[in-house]
Order: sequence, then structure tokens, then C-alpha cells
Amino acid sequence: MPLAKPLVVFCDFDGTITVHDMVISICKQFCPPSWREIVDDILARKKSVKDGVSEMFAMIPSNRKNDIVQFAQETMRPREGFQEFLHFCKANGLRFVVCSGGIDFFVEPLMKPYSEFVDMIYSIPSDFTGPMIALRHNRACESEGTCKVKVMEEYPGSIRILIGDSITDLHGAHSASRVFARGRLKKYLDDEHVLYQPFETFYDVQGVLEKFKGTDHEETTNSRP
Repeated sequence: MPLAKPLVVFCDFDGTITVHDMVISICKQFCPPSWREIVDDILARKKSVKDGVSEMFAMIPSNRKNDIVQFAQETMRPREGFQEFLHFCKANGLRFVVCSGGIDFFVEPLMKPYSEFVDMIYSIPSDFTGPMIALRHNRACESEGTCKVKVMEEYPGSIRILIGDSITDLHGAHSASRVFARGRLKKYLDDEHVLYQPFETFYDVQGVLEKFKGTDHEETTNSRP
């Protein structure tokens, strides 16, 4: 009998692992008021996430880096059930990958307390050598600063579980075996007729995945809602 395929969880960061979108929180705190117009254009799909986020961080002086990291550490709240879900993944052989459209200089410090449970963190590299914060896109596509499809392709032969909340997860949702969605992502997926499992806490996600412990992992795809 062939071995079950490995399960890999590709989890968004802002608004998924965190209760609040940290990119939005940071821009609200450190950008001039015009950042809001950029966000509106991103959410209305008039501007790509890649271009919009780059434009917003380009409004912030590079010398605010430490202030931003401190602000993020003081205000970040993990979504309910996150720690328990990480333990569940580790105990049951699910690889947990953070796949974020956020920026490395704040995503990585915020994830450091959970490092023993995380297989890899993918985020957007930052550059502070100029007067304003610049972003360097090493895994980008035309629309996203971190292309979640490209990240998934680095795990060939796996069953891909995507957990997300917004437009940055839409591209990846089309390539995932199973999608857990909350927030705006549900509306985007409804519009594009992509199946998903709604969730609000990581207890909800864990409750679904617990059904497949001890079974052939292929069932995760066959039983999509």
C-alpha cells in the first residue's frame, strides 16, 4: 500500500495568525493619511497587492525600523487556538509553513516564540539602505509580493492546506487541496467559485483536520465542502 502523502499547512500571517492585520496596523501608525487610498485600491482589486504594499512602506523612513518592530511586538495578538494548533500539527506530522505577504523585519520577530513549530517562514525581504523602506521581491508574481503558489511548488508531492483571510491568499487558494477561509477571502472565493471551509479560530481548523488522524491523507481532498 502506498504511503499517504504528506500534509503541509500554508498559513497566512496578517489577519490569520494575528487577530489584526499587522501591515494595516503599522501603516495606520507610521504612514501619512494617503496610505488609506492605496488599501482601498488593493481591496477593490484596482491595484496589485505587490505594488500597493511597496508604495505604503515607501512612505515610511528607514530610521523607523526599530520603532515599527517595537510597535508590532506590543500590539500583536495571536488568533485564538494558534498555539494549540501548532502543537497539533507537530504531534501529527503536519508541516507548518508561514506564507506571508507581510515584511520580514516584523514577521520574523513576531514568529520567533513559535520557531520550534514552524517549518519555514516566507515573507517579503526589506531594504533599509535608502532613506525610505524598500521591499525586495524574491518570490513575487505579477499580483503578490509573496506568491503563495510559488511557495507551494517548493513542497512537491504534498497535500496543500491553505489558511487565509484576504486577497493575498486568493491566488494560492486556487492551487490548494483544501482551503480554510475567513474575512474578505470568503467573498473573493465565493465570487470565483472556489470551495472552502470557513473558520474564525484555529480550534475550528484543528477540529476539521482531527477527523483525518490515522486515515489516508487523501481524504482531506475528497471531503472538501
